Amino acid sequence: MEWETNLHMIHDICFPDALNTSRLSLRRYGAADSEALLKLVKANRAHLIESFPEMAQRLSTPAEAALFLDDKATQWSAGKTYCYGIWRADSESMAGQIQAKNIVWNIPRPNWRTLSPPIRYGSA
Repeated sequence: MEWETNLHMIHDICFPDALNTSRLSLRRYGAADSEALLKLVKANRAHLIESFPEMAQRLSTPAEAALFLDDKATQWSAGKTYCYGIWRADSESMAGQIQAKNIVWNIPRPNWRTLSPPIRYGSA
C-alpha cells in the first residue's frame, strides 16, 4: 500500500488523503468528484435507498452533489468524519465510498500502577 505524504493527524491518528493498492484507490473527495459521485448514486439509487436513504434522496442534482462534497470536506477538517471515494485502479471509475465517523477520541487509558489487585475469596 502506498501512503501519500499529506496526512491529517488528530489525537495521533493519521488519515491520509489517499490510499492506493493494485486494484483500488481510496481518495479524499475533492470538488471535481461531484460528477462521478452523482453518476454512482444515480446508478445505484434503488439499493442506496435501503441502506442510505438520506444520501440516495439528497443527491439528485450536480448542485446537491457539490454541497454533499463541501459538507464532507468541512467534517474532515473538523475531525468528525473522514470520507473517501473508492475508485477502480484499472479504469479510474468510481466504485463506492467509505467513511470513518462517530469516532470517540477520548477513551481513557487505564493506569496499571494504580489498579487494585483482584479480590480473592476463600483460603488456600
